[in-house]
Amino acid sequence: MKKTLLISLILFFQFVQSQLIVTPNPFGMNSGTLTVTYGSTGDYSLFDPLGNLNLYLYTGLETDGVSSTWDYHDIWTDPGTLIPLTWNSSVGAYVATLNLATRNYFSEFTQTSGLIPQSTYVNNWYFIIRNFNGSRQSANLIGTNYGFTPGTLSSVDFQQEVKVSVVKGNVLNLSANDIHLDIYSITGQKIKSVLVLSGNELNLQLSDRGIYFARVTSNEKENWIKFIF
Repeated sequence: MKKTLLISLILFFQFVQSQLIVTPNPFGMNSGTLTVTYGSTGDYSLFDPLGNLNLYLYTGLETDGVSSTWDYHDIWTDPGTLIPLTWNSSVGAYVATLNLATRNYFSEFTQTSGLIPQSTYVNNWYFIIRNFNGSRQSANLIGTNYGFTPGTLSSVDFQQEVKVSVVKGNVLNLSANDIHLDIYSITGQKIKSVLVLSGNELNLQLSDRGIYFARVTSNEKENWIKFIF
């Protein structure tokens, strides 16, 4: 009886997966460009497009171990932040492409939009299929059901080019270029903006102890770092 039930669950899970496929598979935060294909089997039970050739993916990341909240996510009320999931007649399915590591997500920690901080451990990726105005949507879809593997974001290119550290409130810039930092409190309040010249060290002159976030910009590249003062 238990074996029959297990086989039934596996077959059902495989059936649900076949409706929506993410490639490569498995994939994680450092997999580069992902392709999401929906409906190639003709099954649209996850979300009925009702003939609409333009759908959208609303996506988010969970990083704090609480699966009920998405710590980094698209902005539901701004379709411009969503990922187009459009009909591709050559494959007979809806197709979307995205790169999780380079998306500008809204952060619940800083209440601002940007890249998620390097070295962030991501437990899961979530997404929803919806129409343009958000009047219809699928259930929450869980990334690990479609090949997502938890892991740490590694911004190797940025880390190699922009060598910056914050220790005891002092910023040290060992990069070849000047860097610009926007400093935010844990509540998302912007504290200050500073420019640190190449090879220089600068005291941020922070007055309160605590956790801070810094948006680091250099040579038209951007990333977030987290530090404690």
